[in-house]
Amino acid sequence: MSFKTLGLGDNVADHYLHTNTIYPGGCSFNFAAYSSILGNESAYLGIVGNDYPAQHIIKTADEMNIDTSRCHIHFGPTLRPAVKIVDGERFFPETDSSDMSNGFTLILNKKDMAYIAGFDLIHTDVYAATEHCLEEVKELGVPIIMDLSTEYSEMYCRYVCKNVDYAIMSCSHITIDEMLERMKRVYAFGCIGVLATRGSEGSWFFDGSKTYHRDAVLVKAVDTQGAGDSFLTAFFSSYIKWSKEHDRADDAARENAIYAGLDAASEFAGKMVLMDGAFGHGVEFKETETIF
Repeated sequence: MSFKTLGLGDNVADHYLHTNTIYPGGCSFNFAAYSSILGNESAYLGIVGNDYPAQHIIKTADEMNIDTSRCHIHFGPTLRPAVKIVDGERFFPETDSSDMSNGFTLILNKKDMAYIAGFDLIHTDVYAATEHCLEEVKELGVPIIMDLSTEYSEMYCRYVCKNVDYAIMSCSHITIDEMLERMKRVYAFGCIGVLATRGSEGSWFFDGSKTYHRDAVLVKAVDTQGAGDSFLTAFFSSYIKWSKEHDRADDAARENAIYAGLDAASEFAGKMVLMDGAFGHGVEFKETETIF
């Protein structure tokens, strides 16, 4: 049985300055890439530029069997955040994480909506600038996961979480007690589940009645770029597949499915951080004119 997933939102070309290499990236595009690696039928829908990095992103999607047929092309450059790697850890030394959009708004038309309705799982994120269309997408009945990263202010969560099914938070910068409290508050705004990650300390999932925890699979990372994206993709691919085929009211079976998903996600993320870039596919950056 095929499982169809859609990354809805952002794409970037991560620019590794020390090697002058660009790698396809962006939370929603990463989701599409990881979902394809996991064997799902994968697609990406977002705004794509018309420069050399954009060409490489689309070429990579083609090589990975990611459908980009509904992408919107804009005449402008692809976001190119600078990346620095220190002892395997990824940093954005010149990037303001609060402004990772490309300044364009994704306006979904009727054909886009009909296309989106055919998927089993949709991913979007806080940097995707899709908040304005989430209510309409939610009405399609396809499960939506929303990566809040570290940008989960109460006002923002109150606005978006009623229009998504699952929220994901990066929580390494706060205490575990603070994390558990925030998970409950985010859940109360309308989600049916909240996933929180803390890097090497592992992951937590809250379903409204119980919190589940698993330790991380520890490896010597080459590059942590995309570690959280690979984790959430593997977890929700596993758990939503299970949910489509089983009764979520069976508490014992659902608990096993959650733990199995967390374990599979940790193993998958551990493999992905052993390569350069979020998932490889790097090329030399070239300063060129727009090309399409």
